[in-house]
Amino acid sequence: MEFNKKNIRIILLLAAAIILMYQLVDNVNNILGFLGICLQMVFPFILGLGIAFIFNVPMRFIEEQMERRCKSGSFLYKRKRIISFVLTLFFVLGVLLLVALLVVPQLTTTITQVIEQVPKFNKEVTRWLHMLQRKIPKLGDTIGNLEHVWDVIGRAMSKLSTSQIAGMFSSTVGIISGVVSGITTFFIAIIFAFYVLFQKETLSEQCKKLLYSLFPITNADRTIGVMRMADRTFSNFLVGQCTEAFILGMMFIISMAIFGLPYSVMIGVLIGVMSLVPIVGAFVGCFVGAFLILMVDPMQALFFVILFLVLQQIEGNLIYPHVVGNSVGLPSIWVLAAVTLGGNLMGVSGMILGIPLVSIMYTMLSDFVHARLKTRKIAEVKWKNSDKTADIGTHVSNEKRKKRK
Repeated sequence: MEFNKKNIRIILLLAAAIILMYQLVDNVNNILGFLGICLQMVFPFILGLGIAFIFNVPMRFIEEQMERRCKSGSFLYKRKRIISFVLTLFFVLGVLLLVALLVVPQLTTTITQVIEQVPKFNKEVTRWLHMLQRKIPKLGDTIGNLEHVWDVIGRAMSKLSTSQIAGMFSSTVGIISGVVSGITTFFIAIIFAFYVLFQKETLSEQCKKLLYSLFPITNADRTIGVMRMADRTFSNFLVGQCTEAFILGMMFIISMAIFGLPYSVMIGVLIGVMSLVPIVGAFVGCFVGAFLILMVDPMQALFFVILFLVLQQIEGNLIYPHVVGNSVGLPSIWVLAAVTLGGNLMGVSGMILGIPLVSIMYTMLSDFVHARLKTRKIAEVKWKNSDKTADIGTHVSNEKRKKRK
């Protein structure tokens, strides 16, 4: 190899890259700690951007309605931004307050009743197992084992006195106090979100100026197009997810009320709110609901689990892919794939972000494929599943055979 300027420059770059890689590997803990400090510093602003994005969806809808219904130049038209923000804030706080009023008091009362009724419930389960053993003698050994296991669980639960439960609650209060101590971060995020929402047009213009000043026009246009598609996709996903959660919660409230199951409103609201986290959230609500009903009647708890599995199949295979999938323009099969892959890769956050991200990639790939097909001038009949396609293929094969002969 000749040692000219070009080769020497390549060798120096490779040596610098190797040294840099070694330093990164050798000081990985320090680097991660530094990145953690940086993330902690910018976290209020990241949280503020997230809040602004969520608030922007109903705000944009309210502003559009006010632009249509209010005269240009009127008092309401000039202040449509502040009015839409206040209405959105009251709406979000109202929903959170409603959920809290429906779930928290009833859940607290139920936990208190559970603590008081543990001994009685233990006897009831033992009596129920004996009755089941008399009716189905073949299950004698299995029920005997269940009775032994439940006896151990019952003794363990009986040892949990009210003071111990109170200690657990005091620990929980301590954790909540630690969370509340981050109120400063949340306050900064709210203020930042407020400024973003009221100056979003100015910020958009500044970002576009930056892109066009740094990158070629074609690349800047493509980046802006992708960002617009991402905004539209995430907004539609948020609307679809909230719609699906409302539908699922109403399904549980109505079905549980029809079958006479207890805590129908509380459990329905809880499952609806938890289902904002795809797939996993509804099962968490099911676990809490089954436990609460179990304290009342084990047979009703078993029936509730069966009802949950039925409704979950309907929701997971019919409602969720169509409601959320149609909102982001993603076919049902890819919605299920996005939730599964996102959950495996990134857990709960992957489940939430997987659908809009896959939708963006699906749209970009679809546009690329259609552009390539148009450039290559390939007729639509080539990929359509029809008899004509088969006839064309057979005709082409026959023509080739004739030419060979």
